[in-house]
Amino acid sequence: MATFTDNCEAVKGASLVVLAVKPWLIAGVIEKLRGAIDPAAEVAAIVAGVSSADLKAMWADKLPQALSIVMPNTAM
Repeated sequence: MATFTDNCEAVKGASLVVLAVKPWLIAGVIEKLRGAIDPAAEVAAIVAGVSSADLKAMWADKLPQALSIVMPNTAM
C-alpha cells in the first residue's frame, strides 16, 4: 500500500483503476489520467448522469481495454 499526492503516479502500474467523482469533474480527471493508465488496466467509472457514450468519447484514442461503467443509485 502506498500514498501518492499525484494521481498520475498513483495509477501507474495499476491493473484496476476506480474513478468515482462528481459528474462535472470526470472530463478533467480522464484528460489528466488517460495517458498514465496502462492500456491493459481495467477502469471502473462511477459517475452519476454521464452516459457510456460520453465516457467512451472522453477517452479519445486511449480507451482502456476494459471499461466498466457503474451507475450509482439513491436508496429508496
